[in-house]
Amino acid sequence: MSKFLCLLFCLIELVPSPHAEARWCSIVGKADADTVKYPVIAVAARISGVVVSRLTFTPSGKVTAFEEISGPKLLASTTGSQLREWTVKTDAQGEELCQALVVIDYKLVAPDSNLRPGAYPRTPGILRISVEAMPVLSAPMP
Repeated sequence: MSKFLCLLFCLIELVPSPHAEARWCSIVGKADADTVKYPVIAVAARISGVVVSRLTFTPSGKVTAFEEISGPKLLASTTGSQLREWTVKTDAQGEELCQALVVIDYKLVAPDSNLRPGAYPRTPGILRISVEAMPVLSAPMP
């Protein structure tokens, strides 16, 4: 009986599941209220970098999942919590879930420079966002 159960379990593992991966769709915009903010703790710690992630969403734009691919952990985890609340604009049709890459460049800039955050949906299937912040200047300890 145990050999039968072991064989059955192995066969179940080898059979592909009917769950399909989400298709790749373009993000053509986002809601005006949807922004990415530089995490205050990352600014204080002077952490910058590029976060690459995969966003899964419905054809109507509701974000259903966020997967970190690479980037500083503090920035990536904060990015995920922000993007999960988004509603993206897409040209997708039908009922199947969509996915797109999101590349966010977090930069610390000099205090005398102008901040220029923005989203650049130029490449189909990839949403590029630039987020800038001025580092916190700390006063010397007495």
